[in-house]
Amino acid sequence: IQKAIDHRVVRTEVEPRISEQEFGNLQGEDFKTFREEQTRIGRFWYRFPTGESGADVYDRVKSWWYQSVLNVNERYGCFENNEDDDQVEALVVVTHGLTMRFVLMQLLDWTPTTFHSVWNADNCHFYVLKKDLRLKGNSPYRLDGRGDLPKSSRDVIVTVRSTNSLNDADRSNTSYGSNSTESNTIQKK
Repeated sequence: IQKAIDHRVVRTEVEPRISEQEFGNLQGEDFKTFREEQTRIGRFWYRFPTGESGADVYDRVKSWWYQSVLNVNERYGCFENNEDDDQVEALVVVTHGLTMRFVLMQLLDWTPTTFHSVWNADNCHFYVLKKDLRLKGNSPYRLDGRGDLPKSSRDVIVTVRSTNSLNDADRSNTSYGSNSTESNTIQKK
């Protein structure tokens, strides 16, 4: 990724708030037992002994989103190496599938039930979020179909609210695919 975009990179950071879930110090058969408990309770709620729950990771990711992503062009020193002082046009985030789900959960106001029905992105998959200042709320981003799209294990209807200022072509209702064993992707109605 870096080779493809290096000439456009303004700043690079390592951000611990979007690291993978901490599973704790698990040894031997204990991990299998804890995974079974996690399946019964749900990945969002289950906390591994000496580790994190999904809710803990969600809090970290939401903090990162609101404190870093939404004000990326307002931080001190953002333009130190950029002679043109242009606004940052794109942000590339490399992270884990679970973290990607939590970004979408907070962005799209998913409930834990919806979160549990959506799978982690496959290795090397990517989601594209596009900034749309016509959207209401604190986070003016929407999922853009130019990247991969989330997959679901069950039928879930997700309605994306749009403002009155959007024309009909811009309004989108999305739904997840069916319960089949094939890959399911978000489809626009």
